[in-house]
Amino acid sequence: MTAVTTTNLALFVTMLSPGDKVPVPQMLFHHYRQLGQRNIAEVLVLDNQNGPRQPQEAIETLSQLGVPVAPVDHAVLNDSTFLDRFFRAEAGASPLGVPGLDVVERLSEWTEKRRSYMSGILHFIDRCQRASDRIGMCVFLDADIFLHRAQRGLIDLAYDVFEARKELLGLQPPTVCHSHVPLGRDGLCEAKNWWHLSSRNMILHRGRLKAALPLHVRSSDFDAGLTRFWQFASWTNMFSSVARRHGWIGWMQCGSEAFAIHPDRSLQEHDHHYFVYLANRLERGLFDRPGRAAMRYRLEQIGRLQPLSNTSAWLKAWSVVRGQGQNVAPDYVASNMCQDMVHSSPRMSVGLAW
Repeated sequence: MTAVTTTNLALFVTMLSPGDKVPVPQMLFHHYRQLGQRNIAEVLVLDNQNGPRQPQEAIETLSQLGVPVAPVDHAVLNDSTFLDRFFRAEAGASPLGVPGLDVVERLSEWTEKRRSYMSGILHFIDRCQRASDRIGMCVFLDADIFLHRAQRGLIDLAYDVFEARKELLGLQPPTVCHSHVPLGRDGLCEAKNWWHLSSRNMILHRGRLKAALPLHVRSSDFDAGLTRFWQFASWTNMFSSVARRHGWIGWMQCGSEAFAIHPDRSLQEHDHHYFVYLANRLERGLFDRPGRAAMRYRLEQIGRLQPLSNTSAWLKAWSVVRGQGQNVAPDYVASNMCQDMVHSSPRMSVGLAW
């Protein structure tokens, strides 16, 4: 890719998804504070609710706050002209001739929610491409993502990483399992090369993304053994398959400065005040950290592995036994490569975030 200069300003996008019970206006403020509000030049909420909808007052609140809300057009999944902007197949790479349509075909056996989510992500990529030139980065967070920061927000940290690593196009934020990892000696966040970019929370370098699109897709990119996640076919899985060949993805490691984590789905059974309650706890640093040296050592050793599936190698590293006796069950903190929090009533009862 050609070298592209960047700025430390970002487009921030989140999404209202079908069936979500997340208090989007409140979580938007949480994201603003933790990402670094001074670095957010543009914000957009995608309305992807083609099923059960948020209460209308949530949309009205966003409107009153001056936050743009844009509908997601699901017809783009059948629009080859639109999809050709994101995918380009090498000869014989796509059975349908258009890799974008082939991705959609692979989604057809899954739920409408998965298809609509992919529509939303494509709208995010489209908005990122068409953003003003003052935008250097594009940030997407699911509405229910929780963030923690110490001094610097993720956008500020990501800018330094992109400046230091010119080959990187996308960054995965640190997780709670990196919450013991400090900034590097030069005061910058270190990033390790990684194999997958999650659509739940990602930071893209806008200029490098524009230079890379449409993605050059090979036949092997449709192989489940290579893409690993094709049972959840999506734009980010296709992007990750292509990106691995070029070393475009980095996983930020400086969790002591900032990290992102996704809640257990059971959290949506609670009312909106509960989300705000947990967000406030997280902002105040009330969460479980890997306190023992032995646990930190195990995290560092396992961190050198690259998990080949959604089954997390981190899970065992984070297991701790509380109480006495041989029949005490492990109390897990996070799963799915440490990107998902594991709900724990005992921890929450003593004032921790989950």
